[in-house]
Amino acid sequence: YNHVFYEATPWTGEMQWDVTPWGSWQLRGKSLYGNVKFEVQVTYTVDPTETPGLVFRAPTPDEGMVYFCRDTFDGQTNLTL
Repeated sequence: YNHVFYEATPWTGEMQWDVTPWGSWQLRGKSLYGNVKFEVQVTYTVDPTETPGLVFRAPTPDEGMVYFCRDTFDGQTNLTL
């Protein structure tokens, strides 16, 4: 934005992910170091009744890689900086 690179990573501040198996995810982060301090929020939502998505394997704490999440390129993404 305005020729400035905003890096939201664990090594430049704080990050929090909220992910559901299907329908939404959200990333919130704060940059605490460097010249540019900022907060960011990225939210993705899809209507699971209208978009079935593709089932894929994802890591779990107890069962390893199992098929339980869905993904699609259809959805609404919002970025707040």
